[in-house]
Amino acid sequence: MSIENKAFVIIPVFNEEEKIVEVILNTQKVFNNILCIDDGSTDSTLSKIKKLKSVQFVSHIMNCGQGTSIL
Repeated sequence: MSIENKAFVIIPVFNEEEKIVEVILNTQKVFNNILCIDDGSTDSTLSKIKKLKSVQFVSHIMNCGQGTSIL
């Protein structure tokens, strides 16, 4: 089994609607397992993540900061 199948990429996001799809698609070129942690975004970041296949996500109801997001 290659590292691409073993590794889990965590992408913390907050109001990243303009770039999140590009970041995820580029990451999927190398890694299969992606978890996005939406830290209470108030834009369309979460809806864009939900439309992508094979991406898991967690969503906070309010912004907690990056440190809390990846705990």
